[in-house]
Amino acid sequence: MFRPSTTVTNRYSLAILCIAVVAVVVHHLGFFYGYFGYDDIYYARLADRLLDGNVDYTDHYSYRWTVLLPTAFSYYLFGVSDFSTALPSLLVSVGVLGLLYRQFKASAWVLGITILLLFSVRWFVFYTDKLMPDVYVSFFLFWAWSVYDRARVETPRWMTSLGLTVLLLAAFLAKGTVILILPLLAYYFWRDWRLGALPTWRYIIPVGLCLLAAYFGLLYALTGSAGARFAAIDANSYFNECSYSEMPIAETWGRLTTGFASLVWQEGLLKFFMLAIGGMAYARWRRVDSTVYCEVKYYVTTIVVLFLSMNFMTISLSGYNPTCLDIRHFLFAVPIMAACVGRLVVILDLPATVRYLLIAFLVLSLLPTIKHMSYAKSLNYSTTKTDIVELTTQHEAATIVSNAVMINLIDFYSDFDRPGSQLLKVDDLTPGACDQGCYLVTDWYTNYHAGTDPVAMVSDLSEMGYQVIKADDLSSRFTGVEVYKVVRK
Repeated sequence: MFRPSTTVTNRYSLAILCIAVVAVVVHHLGFFYGYFGYDDIYYARLADRLLDGNVDYTDHYSYRWTVLLPTAFSYYLFGVSDFSTALPSLLVSVGVLGLLYRQFKASAWVLGITILLLFSVRWFVFYTDKLMPDVYVSFFLFWAWSVYDRARVETPRWMTSLGLTVLLLAAFLAKGTVILILPLLAYYFWRDWRLGALPTWRYIIPVGLCLLAAYFGLLYALTGSAGARFAAIDANSYFNECSYSEMPIAETWGRLTTGFASLVWQEGLLKFFMLAIGGMAYARWRRVDSTVYCEVKYYVTTIVVLFLSMNFMTISLSGYNPTCLDIRHFLFAVPIMAACVGRLVVILDLPATVRYLLIAFLVLSLLPTIKHMSYAKSLNYSTTKTDIVELTTQHEAATIVSNAVMINLIDFYSDFDRPGSQLLKVDDLTPGACDQGCYLVTDWYTNYHAGTDPVAMVSDLSEMGYQVIKADDLSSRFTGVEVYKVVRK
């Protein structure tokens, strides 16, 4: 059978990588959903404050340095904008693609399969341009996994161990949910011990301990307490719908069983598990030799352990608290599982018919992602943004009343330079706050994310003695938001 040369294959692989990168950029430019208005804008605000040397060490978000530092640097170069906010996340997302290319450039069609797997998880694509820590955790953990995957078959070197532990620390500095990788690391340690390959860990453990000691020493120098981050997490914790350790056992049971199963099915994660089991079955059917079977088992077990960790691993040190059923918390596993499937395809040397069927299946798996992009496009967030910018620039001295998300967006598009006294949340209004006149700004997008009802907002204002009147002079120009005048009755 004809096989293309290595040079030709690498060119095909590079072309696939370029197409994938362009797809990520096009997704941002043409299908940008907008902001949630809470966490993402809060990270933006913290990054902006960081440029002024203003850091609040009582806030646990302030310790997510691998998110805040690149964003602050982007703001330093380009100012606060949609572009500078999305740029670091886009680069990290492209970094994931680059790591896949590095692993599979020798086989263009396998590279294509891994990228299709990645893009078939709609929320992975969705978060490629979002200012959220989950994409950073995904990137650094995947990079660390790639380093280990190569190091386990090479002569152990302390530089490799240093790189691996630095990457794990970088993931930890992005978000504490990095703890979900611990069961996989424990499995790898146990596996290497059984195979007599513990020299792989000869440098990993001591180098990791030294880095942690240095990190805690830095925290002590900055805050006066080595455990400042954990104290901030504890101080900022609050009861929510995911506080399973404080809720009846039935809630936890539902989360571990039907809840997780439903998420896995709805968000397209089940195919990773099924492909892993299918790869194992195929290896047994083909009766591959023991060396090949050992490698197949390694990658299949990696996927299985990740699923077990996503479902059962606790993210709390003080009680059993499995992760919330939010797909973004599990995105860290997607690139690793995609690479494992790619490795299985390479090891098993699948016949052409199976390859074509697999590719066809993965192309069909892109439909949820495409539908989600179409939905994001239908929101027409750019119109909302344009109206907010025009309103805030032409009425710089106006006092604006709205829900929390709209207030945060106005603050963001004002470069966090608008006086707090001019931005009032309806929930925080006090009698007399709008005696000199206010504008009530609202739209369905921010009401949805804030969970507020515009009718209820008008009712609250009325109870305070205010009348809400349509601002015809402004509303006639705006199509993305609705503007009302708030005056004394």
